[in-house]
Amino acid sequence: MLNRMYHKENKMKIFNFNNPRHIEILKEELSRLKHIINEGQYYNEDDIWAAMTDEERKEALLSVPNGSNVADTYASVTNWNEIPDNIGDHIELSKYQLANNDRDMGRVMLRGIESIKQQFRDDNEKLTAINTLINKFCQKLGKTYDQLNVDQSIKLNRMVAQLKEKFAPAPQMNMRGNSGEDYGKGPRSWTGD
Repeated sequence: MLNRMYHKENKMKIFNFNNPRHIEILKEELSRLKHIINEGQYYNEDDIWAAMTDEERKEALLSVPNGSNVADTYASVTNWNEIPDNIGDHIELSKYQLANNDRDMGRVMLRGIESIKQQFRDDNEKLTAINTLINKFCQKLGKTYDQLNVDQSIKLNRMVAQLKEKFAPAPQMNMRGNSGEDYGKGPRSWTGD
């Protein structure tokens, strides 16, 4: 009985509204929850699977254990819900998400490509070369620019950046050591402590 009274009197409160640390933790958890809810708006397995080509579906199915047995069977299935759970659980669809719909890497890669195009907007020859590269890349895949997935946008961004380097190579840094002059200010006067 004494034990019961002790527990009743010393009940620990799980959340205390007067504790600033508890309020801070609650804000962090609510922020995390909002992020998860918003992420669901952009990451939809049904939409990703439906937007994938048969070749991409086959590639994704080959990543599954015994994938060679199921790849031919399910590659032409366009409804994600028709894929059995024991197969679907092993498929990583995020890399096949359309770059425009990806809030992280995909959009960043496409913005990087557009930024490079903006840098050369006054140089018609270089801009034409960039657009030709983009068009050839998309034609090879049989897709439009808006249909590129995250992995493809990363590859295209890398190719466009390499082409940009050919147009205007980045300045080389002298890494041989301190010459005693920084930013044209003359020799350093500091000799140590």
